[in-house]
Amino acid sequence: MKVEYLGGLFSPKDKPPESGLPEVAVMGRSNVGKSSLINLLLNQRQAARVSKTPGRTQALHFFTVGEELCLVDLPGYGYAAAPAEVKKQWPALVYGYLEKRPSLKLGLLLVDIRREIRDEERALADRFKMRNIPLWLVITKADKEAKTRRVAAGQRLADQLGIPPKDMLLTSSLSREGREPLWDKLTRALKGQTA
Repeated sequence: MKVEYLGGLFSPKDKPPESGLPEVAVMGRSNVGKSSLINLLLNQRQAARVSKTPGRTQALHFFTVGEELCLVDLPGYGYAAAPAEVKKQWPALVYGYLEKRPSLKLGLLLVDIRREIRDEERALADRFKMRNIPLWLVITKADKEAKTRRVAAGQRLADQLGIPPKDMLLTSSLSREGREPLWDKLTRALKGQTA
């Protein structure tokens, strides 16, 4: 599959890149594994740059995937050491995109299996409910939890956000768990089939 980086949106005043494809927003706390999930989905090592330093993604980055969809990598939130200017701009940049973008068709909210749902995740979920756009909960780093407890841990997080079981997926970029189910569900949903 051909992956092309279209460019970034660095300021709320800028015009985002246009691909004409349905957009899927990839969101989550800093260091939750957004870039790793994008690379896993695309079967590439460095489509999205992975860093051990939280808060490295500080803009919205747009990647077209063939003629099927455009993945949008949103900046992470909740990282206390991010520059003040970045933190100040984050709400206008991210919420401006989420609330106004007509080509946004789906959200992937990433949550580390070892963490709890916090106000930021609830605020993002509310934006999708207001626009009636589907939001899936993608549990990352599933390999950090015992296999017997993974589904229950993920479902507990989904329940806190009011996300149905069918829209919760377990993933691990380390073990590659969840890649095929997520990709299959994504492509079917964007083609208007039952996900």
